[in-house]
Amino acid sequence: MRTRSGRARISLAVLIVFAIVAVFVVRLVDIQVVRADEFNAASLDKRGREVTTYGVRGDIVDAHGAVLADSVLRYDITASPRVALLPTDAAVSVPADLAAIAAITKQDPAALYAAMTANPKSDFMYLIKNVTLDVFEQIDALEISWIYPERKSARSYPNGQIAGNLVGYIGTDGPQAGLELSEDQCLASANGSTSFEKGEDGTALPGSEVVSKPSKDGGALRLTIDRDLQFYVQQRMEQTAIQLGATWTTAVVIRIADGHLMAVSDWPTVDPNTVHSGPVDQAAGSRAFSTPYEPGSTMKALTAASLVDSGAANPGSGVVAPYSLPQADGSSISD
Repeated sequence: MRTRSGRARISLAVLIVFAIVAVFVVRLVDIQVVRADEFNAASLDKRGREVTTYGVRGDIVDAHGAVLADSVLRYDITASPRVALLPTDAAVSVPADLAAIAAITKQDPAALYAAMTANPKSDFMYLIKNVTLDVFEQIDALEISWIYPERKSARSYPNGQIAGNLVGYIGTDGPQAGLELSEDQCLASANGSTSFEKGEDGTALPGSEVVSKPSKDGGALRLTIDRDLQFYVQQRMEQTAIQLGATWTTAVVIRIADGHLMAVSDWPTVDPNTVHSGPVDQAAGSRAFSTPYEPGSTMKALTAASLVDSGAANPGSGVVAPYSLPQADGSSISD
């Protein structure tokens, strides 16, 4: 009886151990096989982050390669409120750190702190956007662990008003006028994306970066205009327009040999770098291409010159112009 009882206890113990192991196996299979994708996605969402990688928009240059529009580096400074406000000694310095950043960026430190504490569990917020390299380097020198810069491309017009109306500008919604708009298919870049896994402090884990979509740079656009001639024409045209009291003027210089446009000038002119500081209609491209007007008698000299040039007439030729010219459709053009 004692032997039989001992065997029963052993069998029961084995059965219990087997049942426990079976429960663990079923649970393990459920986690690692059945619901693996669900748990991986949830885990990646907590530790992973995707950032945009910016393609560079193409340059616009004159006939000799002088840059009229190009792309420059700018930085968005982001922060992790959750990391910054962790209950550690570092959290005590957050107001002072924000004050140091605000002193560089000319912002209100109280407003920055209010924005950060508005959502203390967030892992992402913008402190400031589109800062220059110089400003970024000053912020980076502060060595604050919970801020993260994002590099991006921004548009710059190094010659200001020179050919400003012709070149056009980029707004918050993309190309708005001029060649920036009409030649966007050539100039446009395509942004990509890169994902990475981050540590507790938000720093990217080494070797975890994956390029989800590569970025693509835009093409360059070379014009036939000459920057120096464009500057001269704009200056003379502005002087003349002011003397005559004109509302607006345009001037086009054409190279007779091949018909290339050497200068296309508008007044009032616009600086694409500060386009929103003046009337929007002045920034809406070049009137030389967009605004038709009655040329009047200025075309008579052109017509006469064309006839002389082709040999169809000479300076002594005479023309008898009738009062009315009948047309094929039965209408007539009267003088």
